Amino acid sequence: MSTAFGKDPLTPAGRWRVIAVTTAAMQVSYWPVVATAVLGDRPDDVVAAGVFVGLGVVPFVLMVVAFTSRHPAAPWAVLRAMALFAVVGVSVGLLHVAAGMAAGYAAGGLATLRPPPEVRPWPARIAMCAAVTVSVTLIVAVAPAVGLVLGALLPFPALGLADRLAAGQTSTSR
Repeated sequence: MSTAFGKDPLTPAGRWRVIAVTTAAMQVSYWPVVATAVLGDRPDDVVAAGVFVGLGVVPFVLMVVAFTSRHPAAPWAVLRAMALFAVVGVSVGLLHVAAGMAAGYAAGGLATLRPPPEVRPWPARIAMCAAVTVSVTLIVAVAPAVGLVLGALLPFPALGLADRLAAGQTSTSR
């Protein structure tokens, strides 16, 4: 019997539990940043506090992903994920903050969510990160409220779907 932070890979059901917990934890970071950006007419100290709290929680969310998914090199994965979050999130965040947060979390999850064993999900994961970024950016431009909610919900489930698709391709190609 393996523990929560054991070395054994996750079962598919365990992977989706990790994704659900991580998506819930992400809300603590995502909504303060997005709300302060969307409600920009507030005093500067309120905006700064929301952004500070939201971005301050990002490393902890990425730690939750790495450690609960039993990543074999979790500390290094978190550092890579924080760098990816900063580069991708800030560059896409110049278009819209919700798209930047979603893209940053998708890119960070790419580094921290342990891939399934014997599967090379990287092309599918990268494609899903791009799909999340493009879809949230386009939807936020057309229907802002829907785009904000999708930005909060899509990053980690998209990575889970990418892993599932990659595992399906591997099992059918044998």
